[in-house]
Amino acid sequence: MTSISEGLRSIEDTQNTISGDFVKKDKYDIQDVLRQGEFSIIRLCEDKNKTLRIIKFVDEESYKAEMELTEHHIKTIRSVFDYDEDIKKFNRFNNIIDHGYLEGTKSLCIVYEKLGENLNEIRIKYKDCKMDKFDAMVILHDSLNIINYLHNIGYVHRSIKPSTFCHRYNPKISKNYRPIVMTNFETCCKIVDKKDSKFCPKRITSFGRKNIKYCSISQHEKEKIYFPSDDIESWFYIGVLLFEGSLPWFKEKTNKDKDIIKGKKRLRELGEGICYDKTPNFFRNYCEYFTKDSEEIDCSVICHELMQMIHKFSSCSVRRTDLFTDERSYIP
Repeated sequence: MTSISEGLRSIEDTQNTISGDFVKKDKYDIQDVLRQGEFSIIRLCEDKNKTLRIIKFVDEESYKAEMELTEHHIKTIRSVFDYDEDIKKFNRFNNIIDHGYLEGTKSLCIVYEKLGENLNEIRIKYKDCKMDKFDAMVILHDSLNIINYLHNIGYVHRSIKPSTFCHRYNPKISKNYRPIVMTNFETCCKIVDKKDSKFCPKRITSFGRKNIKYCSISQHEKEKIYFPSDDIESWFYIGVLLFEGSLPWFKEKTNKDKDIIKGKKRLRELGEGICYDKTPNFFRNYCEYFTKDSEEIDCSVICHELMQMIHKFSSCSVRRTDLFTDERSYIP
């Protein structure tokens, strides 16, 4: 069967079926391995136009889960626009270029646009790896809105960390603003509640611990159902990292659960001089959401407060580092 994405076609064209499609083997020059995990192997590749892409090889279960999520997502954003509107530029998920079995093999793969720097790569460009507060708040507001959208369409990510978010370069828009885009959907699954948890497949439990540095405290426990609030707690740790340039358990250079849990609990102590130096007080207080053992957190309240603080900072006359360039001209 011919691949359904000859050339760069709109992403909804790649979502018509879950299986039965093929990616032509000679269409991409597959290059270096970028990352290898439990659910996927990610490699760099180049198409015939010498455009760099990302190709991800996944197992059947992860492939099906990601395709179902993407299909639902595309239908959701398509419902807002005219039928002939190019929705790629509005898509805050990593755009899919091609997908299916790699021709002549039994390997399922997904080909994506190649994005720009992730949050870690952006962060380390700042002095002491501590982001300007304004820049950090803009990124945190942007990324939380994407997480909230994912939850609203019925999914949790389960692996929220700095590399989950990258910027997208688009020459048609201002170089001073590059949208934040979510990636790594092979870990996603549908949201379940406690009463349905006993019917959940194994995939829904015990993945968060693979994201040990950023997972919620509850996800350090075995066979723990993953809830939307777990994604938000991971987002909170990213925020502290952007403001502080590090996290308590980074300094101890440990991968032991007990040490990392201890560090995460220390972030819930809001007294002066505990763990915080540059993190704004209002952001520190978000950790109170995670002590209530709620399955969901109202992100609209957090997003609203972040936007208020962004407007407050943008109205100041102080100079600040632009988000994605060396210039100092970004105003939201």
